[in-house]
Amino acid sequence: MGINVKDFTGTWYVWWVDGQQSFLQKGWKIVLGTTTDGAKEPFLSPEYQVLMGFSILSPNGDGTWTPVFSTQDQQQQPLELLFVDGALRWIGGYNGQPLRIYISACEANTTAGQSTISLYGSTVLGDPDQVGVWGASDRPPGG
Repeated sequence: MGINVKDFTGTWYVWWVDGQQSFLQKGWKIVLGTTTDGAKEPFLSPEYQVLMGFSILSPNGDGTWTPVFSTQDQQQQPLELLFVDGALRWIGGYNGQPLRIYISACEANTTAGQSTISLYGSTVLGDPDQVGVWGASDRPPGG
């Protein structure tokens, strides 16, 4: 199977971050192209590029989520990921610093013939040396 934009669509939970920056920490939630939490479904731009809305949410101690980014709130910058060469990318800003998000998907097959998709991403916040590398699953932590 080849990875397509539909494989990215869903709610994903970040499981790990590596690096010195604090964006996309363990336990954060990323919603891609589902219409929930403000993440617009995939669509074509006027230039026929595939775009997808996204939301990033930070966990609260009481089990609720606080939006950090949401496609519904685009007053300051466009919040759509661009699908290019089988991966998603976004360039914008966060807390006054440049932020880049790159997301790839990988399919894994079990010996029982089941298939699952995992996301792998990197974020660059401000200084190019501040790179976070993370993985995401469509199952909540502990699930």
